[in-house]
Amino acid sequence: MLVLCIMLILLCILCQRAGAQSSAPLGEISGRVVDAADQESLAHATVEVRLQADSSLVTGAITDEEGRFHVQELSTGQYFLRVGFVGYVNHTVNDIELSAADPIRSVGTVELVEDSSHLDGVEVTEERAHVETQIDRTVYNVADSPMNTGGSARDALTSLPSIEVDIEGEISYRGNANVAIHIDGRPSALSGQALSNFLQGLPADAIARVEMIPTPSARHEPDGMAGIVNIVMAESQTGGWSGGITVGAGTRPSYNASPTISYQSDRWTFTANYGFRYNTHDFNRLRLRERHIDSPTSILEHDTFEDHLHVSHALSTDLEFRPTQATSIGASTSLTLRDDEIENRIHIGEGIPGEDLDQTARYALEDRDPWGFDSRLTLNQVINGDEDHTLDAQLRFQQNEDSREGTYDYFSLSEEGTPGEQFSEELETYTQHTRRGIAELDYERSVSGVDIETGYHGSWRRIESDRRSIASLPGPSASELSHKNIFQHDQHLHALYGILSRELGSFGVKTGIRVEQAWTSFEQEVTDERHSNNYFSLFPSAYLTYEWDEARQLQLSYSKRVQRPSMWHLNPIDTSTDPSFRRVGNPAIEPAYTHSFELGLTQHWDVLTLRATPFFRRTVNQISGFETLDEDGNTVLTFDNFSARNSYGAEFVATPQVGQHLHGNISVNMHRRITDGGNIDSNLNNETFAINAQANLTANLRSGLSLQWTQRYRAPMDIAGGRVDGQMISNVALQQEILQGRGSISLRATDLFDTMESEFWRDMDSFYQQTNHSMNVRALSVAFQYTLGSREQETSPADPGGGLPDAGTQ
Repeated sequence: MLVLCIMLILLCILCQRAGAQSSAPLGEISGRVVDAADQESLAHATVEVRLQADSSLVTGAITDEEGRFHVQELSTGQYFLRVGFVGYVNHTVNDIELSAADPIRSVGTVELVEDSSHLDGVEVTEERAHVETQIDRTVYNVADSPMNTGGSARDALTSLPSIEVDIEGEISYRGNANVAIHIDGRPSALSGQALSNFLQGLPADAIARVEMIPTPSARHEPDGMAGIVNIVMAESQTGGWSGGITVGAGTRPSYNASPTISYQSDRWTFTANYGFRYNTHDFNRLRLRERHIDSPTSILEHDTFEDHLHVSHALSTDLEFRPTQATSIGASTSLTLRDDEIENRIHIGEGIPGEDLDQTARYALEDRDPWGFDSRLTLNQVINGDEDHTLDAQLRFQQNEDSREGTYDYFSLSEEGTPGEQFSEELETYTQHTRRGIAELDYERSVSGVDIETGYHGSWRRIESDRRSIASLPGPSASELSHKNIFQHDQHLHALYGILSRELGSFGVKTGIRVEQAWTSFEQEVTDERHSNNYFSLFPSAYLTYEWDEARQLQLSYSKRVQRPSMWHLNPIDTSTDPSFRRVGNPAIEPAYTHSFELGLTQHWDVLTLRATPFFRRTVNQISGFETLDEDGNTVLTFDNFSARNSYGAEFVATPQVGQHLHGNISVNMHRRITDGGNIDSNLNNETFAINAQANLTANLRSGLSLQWTQRYRAPMDIAGGRVDGQMISNVALQQEILQGRGSISLRATDLFDTMESEFWRDMDSFYQQTNHSMNVRALSVAFQYTLGSREQETSPADPGGGLPDAGTQ
């Protein structure tokens, strides 16, 4: 909190200085940008305002539909303008002096000349930097990545620094799996396997960029203790009709297709994307357990094999209407449908070491049909023509359902492992229905150099789960046993936030606070249990930045985050279908809070950017799972609040950019994690040191031909009572442009050396357990991509040529 107090004091001083200077006249620069040949207005041209003395960037603007710009609230001094537009030569307007006597200047008409080097039928493309560093986030532009062509959103995430997607689809950031996934700046309603399924069905070539936000501001929802990973979807910036299609196929087998169509006019913008994916993979888990409390020691051998078939459909639409230049009304929808078939075989052997084991088998066939729907209405209003004075409103409704039917047959096994007599059969139906409504109102204004952000967030979510199973014994004297697991989880949130930010020379300060009230309830019908937890929370955030020059920046940030108990943490009834493994929740779990501090130092050179980021996270009331044994010898996974967890370490990212020949990133993340679980069991105290490294490099071998290599490595690390072995995976992709750049063919090899597996073991007082997970994701795939209409590069209006910083998605 000391850092936060210092930042608040600095902000107060800066605001006082701003108030003391408010009586001084503020300057303005205006003008109009046109095509030099035909004098037509150039809308969305960029205008950079720079100091004459050292060429440092002060602020900027975007021209309106008539090519006009108006830059306000400038201090007195000497400036020059740098004006640019895609396909035109940049133009400089020098010697603009603003004085107390003459603070308003018009530069008249600025004429831009078309770049002759791009004539003769060659279409203009502008390539954005692949990595951008902003005040609170790091942005990775992935639109042109060969690895993503024909792949999924999950494939795109695995190629980025600090993000890891394990063999079961769980996403972690800097070694922490409690990370919030946002889509276009808004939290996803999905989590766990449902989120993994959604990302697997979302085409990677529909993504423009991925933003890493380790210490989000008070404007963002505080969920996700490791921060936020924001997936920003691509938007067409071209006029008229355009579109494209990607089709692909691979071994295992797998197939995919993703057509996109867009239309844009002065007032209307419409985009629709459909994604189809068919893929298969198999999964194997081998678990060996020794039960120390038995005399003599007993053992359990548990071998699981799963064969997965996934078919998914994803349809998204986005419609925007601009009745005036200051008003934008939007409506967007997304629908995902998935059909999964899972064949599961479990062999279990129990007994005494050195003797014949009693062997049984379970053969399961599951049919899952999850679907999800997301709709959103938005209103964006610019007030009094001031781009820094805006009001945004949003209404959102999300609905998801995961339904499953399973048949489980149990057999005895011979000594040779062949099935014998069937002794039980189980039929199971499962439905989980999630609904969520969101209302948001955000207001921004700049007053005397101080940027003000404030707003309201309200949400309601209900999760209803109904699982029923019937187990029967074969034969005329069959008896039936019924098992039910029915519960409902409600959550209501209301929050207000306020943020102040100010820049003064090389310094910048941004600080805010979020005030939140939560009401939660959990009802378990089978046990007639009812629990409620209402809690009030404060979530402060603060940023301090210092820029020596354009090549070196320093950032210090703090934010407070929360992890709320999920339904799986709370549900006290066993949710596992594994006969030797139980998963039992704890309705008494409380939320956990994380205080996250981060220091970032960035150094730019012509061909290389280095960023070092030491960080520290302290979590109180840590929600953790731990395993015990029940009276029948089964492994039981349950959850509780550990006292605390401290994590500290550093991330180092090198971003080479050697002209058009080589770009990418090389990263190393090292952190130590100290967990205090002594309030539950002294054996749960744990200290571990983890290292994760990754290289993601793309080389342009010749015009239109690029090669991308991704290498990821996770070093072995300790866990509570045991250790996890290291893991490594290698991917490579080759992409060739065809059809004069409108199309491409990509060849991709996933898990080139077949190393996608994980092994860990635990040695506790009551048992020893060793587990090996492996997933067969090794595959070779080919994809074809073709673009219809204009080929202008998709860029943010704030940065078509890499000049002005991207404000990012809030």
